[in-house]
Amino acid sequence: TNNGPASATNVVVTDNLPAGATFGTAATTQGSCVGTGPVSCSLGNLASGASAIITVTVTPTAQGQINSTASVTGTEADPD
Repeated sequence: TNNGPASATNVVVTDNLPAGATFGTAATTQGSCVGTGPVSCSLGNLASGASAIITVTVTPTAQGQINSTASVTGTEADPD
């Protein structure tokens, strides 16, 4: 979710898949995703208050917990 106060342009979300996971699929409600690790989703512009949902599925290669962290970039700096 873009908590504003302004629109965000050229929004890209990148997920470097964790060790122990094999890429399955990636989908987003806005824009498109490419890659199998890292996965990069280009969302385009998000108005203030708008959101997009990204779903990345993986198959674990061993038992245990898998943690994944994504990063978000855009043209504008985020002051908060």
